[in-house]
Amino acid sequence: MRSFYYSLPTIIVAGDTSRSSFVVQLQLLGLKRIWLLTGKSSAKQTGTRELVLELLKELGIDAHIEDSCSPCPDTTYISTMAQKLRNYAPDAILAHGGGAVMDAAKGIVLLAANSNETCIWENKQRKFKDATLPVIGLPTTIGTGSEVNGAFAIYHAKTKEKFVFFNLSVRPKIAWLNPDFVRHLPMSLVREGTFDILSHFLEQYFSDNESLIWSDYATIGLMKDTIRCYRMLDEWGSLTELRENMQLLSLLAMSYLLSQGKHVPWTLHHIVDQSRDSTGIHHASAIKAHLKDWMSVKMNDRAAKASHVLFVKEFLDEVIV
Repeated sequence: MRSFYYSLPTIIVAGDTSRSSFVVQLQLLGLKRIWLLTGKSSAKQTGTRELVLELLKELGIDAHIEDSCSPCPDTTYISTMAQKLRNYAPDAILAHGGGAVMDAAKGIVLLAANSNETCIWENKQRKFKDATLPVIGLPTTIGTGSEVNGAFAIYHAKTKEKFVFFNLSVRPKIAWLNPDFVRHLPMSLVREGTFDILSHFLEQYFSDNESLIWSDYATIGLMKDTIRCYRMLDEWGSLTELRENMQLLSLLAMSYLLSQGKHVPWTLHHIVDQSRDSTGIHHASAIKAHLKDWMSVKMNDRAAKASHVLFVKEFLDEVIV
């Protein structure tokens, strides 16, 4: 196993009675002004945005609502929002939405700390100042895990290329996994989110090490629980506890704890990003479309590991036709 250094500074607040704990964390930050970033419609339509605004109002925190994030935020959008953020000068940015909203918030705070846009978009992970404005993640989907790490993906407006950044300074300060935020999530999206979660686990499992290490055994258990949750959706899909569990599985899959001591190339996600560029389909749908074939290749490459995850292959063969 490779040597590693790991820190997860994100404060995780989870559960259907977690509102008071989240309030305490906001009060500890001493926030007066928040920039609330959401998608264009879903948070408003489901009423979750109003839940957030009511909470902020109770705490006396002024909120600027920016409900303009698209499913594929690009460099032009991030640049425009970064300037708006500088002008409003909030104490934090609250990202309430799916993975695209989380990613956009990270890009916005990073660019807001840097005046040289070329330095960001052309050099990617080099030669720029760390973000200083905290990000607070309130995910409304299951599968992304972006609320707990420093990675984010942005489309280049000119080249149309999607590229991924990783910067520790944009890791969310707080992640609030409130099941009320995913209660109205359509069952089809919950199911697709399951494949996103499994893909994150599998990419870290089939990494460069040939023999199993501690994190691989943990990953096997987490994948079993992910599949268990999927099988319960038909009967118990609206159950709060089930969606809570899937929120936590999503977070654990992208906390990068399971990839410590490994090199993870994330090949499946590179394939998916290329296919999405040409087809424009939803991320989780693209993951589902490629996951079975990708896993077959990996099982051939990593025979010693393959025998321990035959249950995943059998599950995918059953549910993906």
